[in-house]
Amino acid sequence: MLLQAPGGAQHGPAVIDALANDLFDRLSTDALLILDDYHLAESPEVNRLTERFVEEMPPTLHLLLLTRQTPAFRNLPRCRSYGEAREILTVDLAFTPEEIQALFALHGCPISPEIARRLAEETEGWIIALQMILHQLRESGPEAIETLLDRIPEALPDLFDYFATEVLNRQPPAVQRFLLQTSILRELDTEACAAVLENPEDRALLAHIEAHVPFLAMSGEGRYRYHHLFQEFLRRQARIRLGSLEPLHRRAAAFYGHRGEIELAITHLMSAGAFQEAAEHLSTAAERMIRHGRYAALAEWIDRLPVEILHQHPALLRHRGDAARLLSRFEEALAWYERARQEAARQGDLQEETQALIGQALVFLDTVQPAQAMPLLREALQRSRRRAPEERIRLLGLVAENLLNAGQLFRADRLLGWIRCRDAGALPPDVEPRLRIRQGRLAQARLQAEALLRASPWGTGRQRIPRSHREATVLLAWICAMTGEGEAARRYAEQGLHVGRDLRSPIVECVALARLGHGWLSGPDYDLRRAEEAYRESLQVAETIRVPRFEVEAHLGLTLVEGLKGRPGLAIAHAQRGLEILQEAGDAYLATAVQLALGIAVLWNGDPRAIEWLEAAIQSGTRCRERYFSTLGRLWQALAFIHQGDHSASLSSLRDALEVIRAEGYSFMLTGVPLLGIRDPGSRLLLLQKALATRLFPDYLQALLPRALQAAALHLPFGPWSLPQTEDRAHLPLDVQTLGPFRVWRGLYEIPPEAWGRTRARRLFQFLIAHRRRPVHREEILETLWPERDPASAALELRVTLHALHRALEPTRRPGQPPFYVIREGEFLRLNPHAVFHIDADLFTALLAQAQERERFAPDEALSLRRQALALVQGEFLEECRYEDWAMPEREHLSALYLSAAEQVARALAARNAYEEVISLAQRILERDPYHEAACGLLVQACWALGRRALAVRIYERFRQRVRKDLGVEPALSLAALLAELSPDVQRPGGFTG
Repeated sequence: MLLQAPGGAQHGPAVIDALANDLFDRLSTDALLILDDYHLAESPEVNRLTERFVEEMPPTLHLLLLTRQTPAFRNLPRCRSYGEAREILTVDLAFTPEEIQALFALHGCPISPEIARRLAEETEGWIIALQMILHQLRESGPEAIETLLDRIPEALPDLFDYFATEVLNRQPPAVQRFLLQTSILRELDTEACAAVLENPEDRALLAHIEAHVPFLAMSGEGRYRYHHLFQEFLRRQARIRLGSLEPLHRRAAAFYGHRGEIELAITHLMSAGAFQEAAEHLSTAAERMIRHGRYAALAEWIDRLPVEILHQHPALLRHRGDAARLLSRFEEALAWYERARQEAARQGDLQEETQALIGQALVFLDTVQPAQAMPLLREALQRSRRRAPEERIRLLGLVAENLLNAGQLFRADRLLGWIRCRDAGALPPDVEPRLRIRQGRLAQARLQAEALLRASPWGTGRQRIPRSHREATVLLAWICAMTGEGEAARRYAEQGLHVGRDLRSPIVECVALARLGHGWLSGPDYDLRRAEEAYRESLQVAETIRVPRFEVEAHLGLTLVEGLKGRPGLAIAHAQRGLEILQEAGDAYLATAVQLALGIAVLWNGDPRAIEWLEAAIQSGTRCRERYFSTLGRLWQALAFIHQGDHSASLSSLRDALEVIRAEGYSFMLTGVPLLGIRDPGSRLLLLQKALATRLFPDYLQALLPRALQAAALHLPFGPWSLPQTEDRAHLPLDVQTLGPFRVWRGLYEIPPEAWGRTRARRLFQFLIAHRRRPVHREEILETLWPERDPASAALELRVTLHALHRALEPTRRPGQPPFYVIREGEFLRLNPHAVFHIDADLFTALLAQAQERERFAPDEALSLRRQALALVQGEFLEECRYEDWAMPEREHLSALYLSAAEQVARALAARNAYEEVISLAQRILERDPYHEAACGLLVQACWALGRRALAVRIYERFRQRVRKDLGVEPALSLAALLAELSPDVQRPGGFTG
């Protein structure tokens, strides 16, 4: 209005100055001035006045311009650099998938993350489109979201009306024509626009459109793209207003073809209906598209070709099979390859027929089914006799990989060596580490797989082909699981899982999930629940790709899981299913692993057939020329023979195993927990001690023993005194942790929670532990544990519970053999006095008694003994039985001993000026007894001595208030008296009289 008034332009600056001065006088607090739709008023004159206002306005005023184009302010670059101007761009206002999900939830229409992602793709996070969708959902119900997404943009008629009235129809005719004709382009640059526009000179309008049309975004230097929904609107308008778009698409195809952007040329040829030309371009581009991970797009294009044109190009039929194979659609891939073979044979194209044959073989190489791949490879070799030598060598590389998959490792190694001598580049880089893995040369395999992961020869990110079971991450996960590095195995498996999902490859995902399960079954921190979850999920994915071969690793893992759970029947079922699949697939190497898992699982559960199955695994591994599984099998055999009392056979198996362990660097088999290794550190130590006693490899084993002891110590509840001795023992001691979480070890093997089977079995054992100094009459047990039951049902429950208890403590006890640890004496039950029980509560009291004896003549030793005793205490006595009357007397007795010992140790440490430790101990005492005056006094003194005087006073005051409030008495503690007890060199504030 000012500029339109007579003389307005001349007086504009004075008016702006007056306005700024007035605002300066009136605004005492921050204020915001909003100018909406600034682009409608923008002109050089308006911009000059606005800039002057910005320079003169008071500092409490903030100006917000809403505009569809960046204002042409002269000082804008300077304001940006000084941080005086902030730009909120379209991309900043676009809603992310997470924000879309939150927005819909806020409006009562909760959606899944996947739906939010699709909405972000379709709308590019544009709030107007999202609000229209929300409006429709409120009318039709949240369940209509899938239908609505499939119908975008038809489902948003109001949005297209907005585009027409507010954007397109407001543009000059030349700009409208430009928008409609260039709407077919994925990206806009001046050359592409000139190629498709009827008037090439109109390309100069691109700069104007970039400045004035809000739905154009920069996609690179000099390149732009339309907003997804706006482009769809323009295309529909173009079909209505321009008629056929075929000429535009043909011009675009010619332009991109000349520029060498073949995929864009194909897109426009398809849109123009020029399928024959599109097929010819596809034949040229297919190999490169597959190599760069564009196989899904290739499949979509091939599927759009008419059948009669497609059959003229057998290579495209084959490449369609490649795409299906890489998408893990293996049955579909075989069908496409067969069509390619038949069409190539009809056309007399021997080379293409051979390539289709190789494609079929690749399906079985990807899915590790060597029995099915070998006939196809033989036929391809026969057909390629007259082909170029390099082609034949590459084909022999596939034969070598298939021999590797079959477990024929000696033949595979020889053939690979022959190929390396002639053309090393003919071999895929992942063949070598896979060969070394299957041979059992794990250290070498790891180095090669790590190098493969670093080099990424297949490319990085999503623009590459998936390598099925050959991905470096899943190879490393397998290696780490085999060496007992559970954490590393899980980390690599998780990486493999991300790779599979990024590449949309269910087969990689399936393998990675199985390897994740292996990771959770490896290492000292193995977790049965998480392992089983990963295996079950892997089986579900395997079902979707309909290739039974990829169920096998999950069945292998579940064989071990069920064995550890004490369910040998289910373990055998999983192993047999895995072996059936492998028999048909022809993979002898993995069959060895499954046989070994079966032998281990039944050995855990006392099945006499265990040695037979272990021997089958050893013989299978020997035939494959692998060394890893057969060595583990011999270790397990040695242990099984010890349990049977056959020491001669045990020594023979142990000698054979140790020879390979030393030669191949398999020391982790005796110091760690590999997937198929010995989990019980006591059993590993037993084998080591047996070997040392018979002078087997003494130098090597003496050096290994400290590592084995260190690994075992991580599993010991309260000291190394329970390590198995050199002589064989039919019944290992039971170590029982009662001071804190209840845990039981048989030797060095911790009995897992699931082994108890029934909660009452665990509770019965705890009851007997609490009454360990006397036999307990069955009636007392019945009345205590099953007070609500009638006598007959309670007696039955006791019988079943006692059976479960025997099974948990002695899983390998043979039928008819009497129980050892818990025995019956007439109507009484008791812990066997001839069994060795190490109970932490007994050790705790024994250590305190020893400390009391040594207090006078060896105070340092007494202090050490008391600290050892306190270290045993992880919580209350039988804390699971916190409210059971029968556990209360011993709990209260032990608690009193603990508080007394902790106070004595704290005082001794205070006398030695070890105040940090005093604070820790005093706090632990107060956690158990918040009214313990001596502990509070020690805590106050320690804090004061360390210079934390304000804290010391605060602790004292809080304690005094707590005692007053809860007990209604004044504490006997005096702060002044406490401080007086400190050594004279500790400074006291003058005049304090607490």
